[in-house]
Amino acid sequence: MTYSLICTKCKTIYIKEPVYKCEKCGGIIDIEYKPDGAEFRKDNAEGVFKYSKLLPVSLDQNTSLGEGETPLIKSSFLSKETGIREVWLKNEGCNPSGSFKDRASAVAISKCRQWGMDTAVIASSGNASGSAAAYCARYNVKLVVLVPERTPENKIAQALAHDPTVVKVKGAYSNSFRMAKELAEEFGWFNITSTFINPYVREGYKTIAYELFYGLKKAPDWIIIPVGAGPIFAAVYKAFFEMKSLGLVDKIPRLVCVQAKRCSPIAGAFLNEESVNAWEGSEPTIASGINDDLNGYTEDGDYTIDCIKAFDGTAVVLEEDEILKSILQLGQEGIYAEPAGAVGAGALIKLKQEKTIKENESAVIIVTGNGLKNPQPIKDKKLPVIDSIEEFNELI
Repeated sequence: MTYSLICTKCKTIYIKEPVYKCEKCGGIIDIEYKPDGAEFRKDNAEGVFKYSKLLPVSLDQNTSLGEGETPLIKSSFLSKETGIREVWLKNEGCNPSGSFKDRASAVAISKCRQWGMDTAVIASSGNASGSAAAYCARYNVKLVVLVPERTPENKIAQALAHDPTVVKVKGAYSNSFRMAKELAEEFGWFNITSTFINPYVREGYKTIAYELFYGLKKAPDWIIIPVGAGPIFAAVYKAFFEMKSLGLVDKIPRLVCVQAKRCSPIAGAFLNEESVNAWEGSEPTIASGINDDLNGYTEDGDYTIDCIKAFDGTAVVLEEDEILKSILQLGQEGIYAEPAGAVGAGALIKLKQEKTIKENESAVIIVTGNGLKNPQPIKDKKLPVIDSIEEFNELI
């Protein structure tokens, strides 16, 4: 595979790796490929490396735990609830560590090993650290994890099971982000933080789109995606752009950015036709996986908005009660999702109510994480306790 590293702003091309941000203008680095032919799937390869022709790694650098090829389920409940003819659910909670982050970890740790780097550092709100810890443990790479102080204990426990160095950082996620950047610069560690700071990480997310194409045999009309900073959003857009360039699809889907109202720097800016500013809200959302204030890297949000606008996408913000309802809505589909992973369900219903999505269109909801990652109490009422059939009969 042949690829180039290029700044999305000033178009400077980089040869020496790794590269995080453009040294001239501070722009986001992207990776461009020259694939030899339209067919790029290798069925005999492991995990996301089935698509190595459009990834910055080769098959002999494979670092896989069997990620990818997650279930693509045709909706029953949401399709009936909205009247939309064709609704699909891409269940990323079935990845090895329970979230879509495994796709990024597979690519990132492959690059780490390729360059002979023995230590990686990551800032994470939970899912990325659990994923990175699993891949680093399996492939003998040391890992330093920086998590926000309020990270759900379930997610920290998952990372600890793989024995990395884990440290809580006071304040918002952006503080962890800054510290990871400083540590990487100070000690020469590979920064695998899954924002736009690491272009190699972002490439792993593209494989979600490739799988959608091979599963549906077409590009859907809409794809609904939970968003923190937006790398998964940009990656899905990029993957369909690549496939259109190769002549595999005739259109690029309209993409929907979903955020919680309590932390919506990107969706809010898009809907208000503003530039992205760091989020100043003080009350965190239960959707901790997308609770990113973008403090210090608002350009990530601006880039995500560019991707929304590129093919007439849109954004949705959800209240906390709507997020909880989203968990129940996916539960009717047989999927247990964490709050951040579930928000696409609530967004679909809103978009149908607003008549943005039409009944004769197709929509894919990306469910990014398993419900065991961040369990939430669904009902306030106490469960009954019985010890006889008679008592049960009194309840019904």
